[in-house]
Amino acid sequence: MAAGAPNVGRRRRQMSVERAKTLASEGLRLAQQGRMREAVPLLRGAAGLAPWIADLHLNLGIALLHDGVLPDAEDAMRRTLALACDQPAVHKNLGMLHLAGGRPAEAAKALRRALALAPWTPDRGALLNNIGVALRPLGRLEEAAEHFRHALRAAPGLVDARKNLAMTLVDLLRTDEALAVLRTGLALAPDAAELHGEAAHACKERGMVEEAAVWLERARQLNPAAIEALHSQLLLAHYQPGVTAAGLHRLHADMERWHGRRSRAAWKPHGNGRDRHRPLRVGYVSGDLRRHPVGFFLAGMMRHHDPAQVIPFLYSCHPHQDAVTAAIRAGGAIWRQVHAASDEELAEQIRTDGIDILVDLAGHTAHNRLRVFARRPAPVQASWAGYVGTTGLEGMDWLVADRFHVPPGEDGLYTERVARMPHGYVCWQPPDDAPPVAPPPALARGFATFGCFNNIAKVTPPVVALWADILRRVPTARLVMRTKALGDAGTRRRYLALFAAGGIAAERLTLGGELPQRELLAAYGDVDVALDPFPYSGGVTTLEALWMGVPVITMPGRSFAGRHSTSHLSNIGHAGWVAADPADYVARAVAWAEAPDALAAIRRGLRQDMAASPLLDHRGFARDLEALWRELWHDHLERTGEPSAPPLQPAVHGFAAPGVLHRLGVEAMRAGDAARAVRCLTAAVALAPAAADALDHLGVALSGRGSFEPSIRALRHATAVAPGDPAHLNNLVQALIRAGRFTEAAEALTRACAAAPFQPSLVGLLGDVRARLGDAAGAEAAYLEIAALRPEAVEPWLAISRLCRHTGRTARALGSLVQALQRRPDDADLHAEMAAIFADLDDPGRAVAAAKRALALEPGRVDRYRDLALVFHRQQVGTDAASLPRRIASLQ
Repeated sequence: MAAGAPNVGRRRRQMSVERAKTLASEGLRLAQQGRMREAVPLLRGAAGLAPWIADLHLNLGIALLHDGVLPDAEDAMRRTLALACDQPAVHKNLGMLHLAGGRPAEAAKALRRALALAPWTPDRGALLNNIGVALRPLGRLEEAAEHFRHALRAAPGLVDARKNLAMTLVDLLRTDEALAVLRTGLALAPDAAELHGEAAHACKERGMVEEAAVWLERARQLNPAAIEALHSQLLLAHYQPGVTAAGLHRLHADMERWHGRRSRAAWKPHGNGRDRHRPLRVGYVSGDLRRHPVGFFLAGMMRHHDPAQVIPFLYSCHPHQDAVTAAIRAGGAIWRQVHAASDEELAEQIRTDGIDILVDLAGHTAHNRLRVFARRPAPVQASWAGYVGTTGLEGMDWLVADRFHVPPGEDGLYTERVARMPHGYVCWQPPDDAPPVAPPPALARGFATFGCFNNIAKVTPPVVALWADILRRVPTARLVMRTKALGDAGTRRRYLALFAAGGIAAERLTLGGELPQRELLAAYGDVDVALDPFPYSGGVTTLEALWMGVPVITMPGRSFAGRHSTSHLSNIGHAGWVAADPADYVARAVAWAEAPDALAAIRRGLRQDMAASPLLDHRGFARDLEALWRELWHDHLERTGEPSAPPLQPAVHGFAAPGVLHRLGVEAMRAGDAARAVRCLTAAVALAPAAADALDHLGVALSGRGSFEPSIRALRHATAVAPGDPAHLNNLVQALIRAGRFTEAAEALTRACAAAPFQPSLVGLLGDVRARLGDAAGAEAAYLEIAALRPEAVEPWLAISRLCRHTGRTARALGSLVQALQRRPDDADLHAEMAAIFADLDDPGRAVAAAKRALALEPGRVDRYRDLALVFHRQQVGTDAASLPRRIASLQ
């Protein structure tokens, strides 16, 4: 027996090897057919039967890599490496795994090891190309370009290497070389869709958007289902002259046609709880949670989400993190790093997280996950802030906008339903290290300087032609353009030629490349007036110009992207800088160039205008956004057949009198039982449809639950039944305001004030609504009417002061605040307001005196010391300032 034992062991081992080879053979056959889900169990079984054979682990690792199961794939590769550390294929596939997992440094190391072990391997070109791909995200662009060139020497027909070389040359601002590389490649492979797509990218980076559109059209013809070419084509369409929302709607239908419908099979019922009032789990999906416009939009707002309303999740689709990422994460949202997750894996993660509302923050821009949204992993899906219009996906329920980006009447031009924020559709976090505002350079130079720091693709030939017209009309004026693409000598030559064709000499132009952000902001010190491009207007670029005190002239386009600046200017109270047409645009630019003193006055107060506006009210924006998410959730419940409320208790049904039901509803409201209140009041109104008080209370109860449409219907009915009742009118207006329908609120209040002309509360509300609508004159008239009705009141004069300060009428703001102080001379808040106005007027002595008076009246309030410190800092008053931080700290 003892002598035969080794033979038995060898036979068993041999049988295991034969069974493993049989399983591996079948697994590899399935893998070659792309049937990874069937192949992986067989290959895993083979590796388990003969774990000492390196190739079995390698085959399993490759299959898992192709299936996107990266942790298991890495485990299999590591096992292979332990058994065969000098096998080139192991290092090559480990490198590819690191690339897929977003670890480029490790990928480059593994791929170089594979090349060192087999320098003349038949796939040498592919290895060199992949090393270059790993070097790009490390910022080693010159080194990457050399690897792509070596790859092309080894394999001249390697399309990926040629595309990657061209892309890298564009990043290195050598677009002429990139286009030459692509022309050579297209001569060898005229039907290579990827090369047509990269030629489009190179043209766009040179500002040649119409040429880029031709290249992309050809790329789509060659491969209509290619997702990257489709994303590029849809994004590029927003830049093209003559673009309209209707045209974009038609073009974006291809997203549903080629990718949306194919994902319908993945749609599954959602198990989310249907409670109307529980905290909503809202997932934000973005590859731009970093130094990027989307990051700047989220950084301030995310700190203010109310956990009783929203539990935020952040799904980060990019591996890079920076200081902006840290600011966003400091808000306490649940963080998911998902850049390496497949569409299926990410969709499953979202389902597991129980997301109620999933928010796309990318659209068709880089690192988007629209194909995850096409799988509908959440019951409500919305696109917001990261794109400039419709996504084209029928699975995207909502587009978050405002009344400027999507004016009433244009909702039908979007695949999604339009949900409007009450002010702007975004809020913004200014850079902490922004330099102070400089005086307008025209005061020292004696001539005006126009400027534009926007993406060069927005500066199309029609834009250049209009700007040349402005420069011809102001012969002494100069124009500064600064953006990354202008670091490319060929791109500079192109724009000099375009301006020369419009009669503008090169010496009147300063064309500069990219700068670090703080230096770029400081460069606004050389600009008097910013010119906004069209049809794609500035977004964050406009906000940065305004923060640096530079007024922006804009002309809204006929698409979402063409209205960014219009929205921003309207929300800071400067809608007067929005031009009606090209002639008006030119006239406004010429007028500013001839008014350096007016520019100086604007410059002094513009940052304060922004700081006091909804654009920087992060807390208020968070509340508005939460209310909007709640509305979308209620809409979903109603559309999907929310179970009707439990029937009223028999004790309630026993009372047939509507008055009793009304009383029970009011009691339920006072007790905080909104659901019971609505049921009782609905029953009361059903029995007595003309009972104005019951209708009014029902409307208030519905509004409190966020059900604005039924609330407004009930309140309109109440005002129709009792048209002279100010309480009903007030409640209707409040519901309209909460729903963001300010124009309707103003109309209702105007009618109410005409019917009841001596109601100060209604008149004051009218003033507030008119102010929100940007009607400063109408708002002031309403506040003056209250002042006449209630001569002792402070509030109307304070409201006028704030309104005038917001609209740049500082002297009027001061006079109104004096009126308020005459009525309440010991009000510390009024003295603090006075200090801010004197600071605006560059009167440091009176600013400090007013701030000290506020502090003397309320010495125990920390913010009084902060107000005084700000005045000292702003006016550069050194005395007394040093002791303030210590005093503030002791109070805190």
